[in-house]
Amino acid sequence: MKKAFWLLAAAVPVLLAACGGEEKKAPPVDALVLPGDAKLDSRSVDYKCDDGRKFSVQYLTKGDNHLAVVPVSDSASLVFANVISASGAKYAAGQYIWWTKGEEATLYKDWKGGEPADGVSCKER
Repeated sequence: MKKAFWLLAAAVPVLLAACGGEEKKAPPVDALVLPGDAKLDSRSVDYKCDDGRKFSVQYLTKGDNHLAVVPVSDSASLVFANVISASGAKYAAGQYIWWTKGEEATLYKDWKGGEPADGVSCKER
């Protein structure tokens, strides 16, 4: 009887651990899966803006998907999708427009008359 008690006493902690016990959870990881078999091209570009801000924009391209991760403030970044433009590369996210041409870019967050207005000019650094 004593032997059975000790076996049971030894097995309980093992069973509790196996059934969940105190499990350490990994921190959540965000992932964005883009469709298609094409290779993902990723590059980071550093900018300095007329308002004094310095930041990096991450450009992601896979097949026909062209994205830019742009910090719209000191505490928030948004994922912008490429949209049609007459000149340069234009990206949109919510109310924001990130428009690049060569080494110059402009971040617009306001609109007037259906057009982006009062943008902040930036240059690659």
